[in-house]
Amino acid sequence: MGECRSDDLCARSLAPERHTGQSAPLEGRPINEHEVALVAALLAPSLEGFKELQVQIPYATVIPGCECGCGTIDFIFDDLSVDLPRSTATSPTSWSPDIVDNDGNVIGSLILFLRDGLLQSLEVASYLDPLPLPEMEPTAFRK
Repeated sequence: MGECRSDDLCARSLAPERHTGQSAPLEGRPINEHEVALVAALLAPSLEGFKELQVQIPYATVIPGCECGCGTIDFIFDDLSVDLPRSTATSPTSWSPDIVDNDGNVIGSLILFLRDGLLQSLEVASYLDPLPLPEMEPTAFRK
């Protein structure tokens, strides 16, 4: 299996609409607190359409977004009883914070993708080996 690098932006995504040969669809799970905090930190109030995206977060289920082992997640909104507001923000969103190692070297970045006004994917783009979702405090993104 190849590695997910910033130049291919996890082209091997596993989201249902971008399915890559799995024999059965992946089962979504509720979004966890860490993922909620990261997405919320990326939704700066200066981002046009951020309020609509914030409303979507609690209704999201997630699945792994790439086969390489990185922390990329894809969002699924399968509760058809909920009429979620659609955002007018562009995709990817305008702010993609760097991920740095303990020595301060940039080793990747977070990229938030949207589709049809809904959260689509939180990409962990790596410049080296696949990276998990960073264990950073969300306030670190708002400097």
